[in-house]
Amino acid sequence: MGCDTCRLPITHFPIPCEAGRRGPQRQGSETVSEEWGMSVSRRLTTYRVSETQRLMLETPDRPLVDLMLDCGFQTRSNFNCAFKDFTGQTPSAWRAGHEKGPHLMERP
Repeated sequence: MGCDTCRLPITHFPIPCEAGRRGPQRQGSETVSEEWGMSVSRRLTTYRVSETQRLMLETPDRPLVDLMLDCGFQTRSNFNCAFKDFTGQTPSAWRAGHEKGPHLMERP
């Protein structure tokens, strides 16, 4: 089972235990923000970028567009923008520079 904006199953996205117990959506969002120090949206994007990086290293011959879609990004421009925001590099440049070693999420 997945959500409308993400192709990854919801079970792959770790949510703090307290988020499910507080009830209303706002309280869950506040719990996530307190736990991770960032919004739910930013945490989800961070997770998607790190998953894309992992898949790039594990499957170096797969096209970036396939990895992008598998990790829940809907457009190339959103993917490229988010990836560069988190890593400081475009996905292609990051992949080319990391063919020999697993260095994930260089920027916070």
